[in-house]
Amino acid sequence: MTEQQKRLDTEAREWLIRLQEAAPDAPLKAQFSRWLNQSDAHKQAFSRIDRLWRQLGLLDNLEALTANQPAAKPLKQPGVALATWLGMAAALLIVVLGWQRLPFPAPVAVAQVQHFATPAKMNSTLTLEDGSQVISAGSARFSYLQDTQQRLLQMHQGTLYFDVAHNAELPFVITSGGSRVQVLGTAFEISLTHNQLRLSVQRGRVEMTALDKGKVVQKAQLTAGQQLVADAAGHFLGNVQTFDSRQALSWLQGRLEYDGTPLADVVQELNRYLSQPVEIDAENLNTLLVTASGRIDQAEQILQGLLLANDLQLEKRQARLLIKPLE
Repeated sequence: MTEQQKRLDTEAREWLIRLQEAAPDAPLKAQFSRWLNQSDAHKQAFSRIDRLWRQLGLLDNLEALTANQPAAKPLKQPGVALATWLGMAAALLIVVLGWQRLPFPAPVAVAQVQHFATPAKMNSTLTLEDGSQVISAGSARFSYLQDTQQRLLQMHQGTLYFDVAHNAELPFVITSGGSRVQVLGTAFEISLTHNQLRLSVQRGRVEMTALDKGKVVQKAQLTAGQQLVADAAGHFLGNVQTFDSRQALSWLQGRLEYDGTPLADVVQELNRYLSQPVEIDAENLNTLLVTASGRIDQAEQILQGLLLANDLQLEKRQARLLIKPLE
């Protein structure tokens, strides 16, 4: 790939982010149209990056966002259906590019997108094509794509530990909601729930950014032993904190260890390994500090021990299991 192609691919990625994160107004659409129509090379770069990112699931709403661009010549999209998430098994999708329908030459490389889903109640280890290792704590879903400029991973669900293969020429980028994590080679954990993302760095240096309408509004660099939490939109919740990596990452050794840990955090982790997830019924119990330890295959026993030691009980309410004070 030439330096011009690299530059245009970078500009195309920036435009895709701006068009996805914002609701484009007329001036922004006109600016994009002028950039796109500078040359066939611009159109080729945009179509190539658009195609790859769609397969990764990053651009599901782009058609609506870029509709009715003033003065823009519409791009012919390839006849490829968007990838659907697979069930409980990993699969490799070969992207059928269909470049013969485009008015410019085809690129040499063909992108491969991998979609992964790991089972519940156990840890799973996966090795990506670049040699990076990913370990899931129970059920998790993510997609991975490697192109000529970077490694892209879209995280959808669960807790993942990354040991990223070092490659200074190929940054490793992880996205989820409004959060973006970028590394070269390091080891860290990302825990994703419905309302927040937690980044915990065990080794090396990691950069985390928050995007708002395509613009970086917050940025932080974390080193070994540091942790940062963001909400679903990517906005940081508080400052960078230190954490006990031995305790927080004990699940990598097949154990769960808690020492004065809020019950809400314990329940979140136990649910990765329980046969039926539990919920906390009373909000004031979320901050109850508890202590316990055991193997991940003893999650049920750990839960029962916590209930007994803290005067709590489980109540079945329809299909839900609720933790509440002992009456």
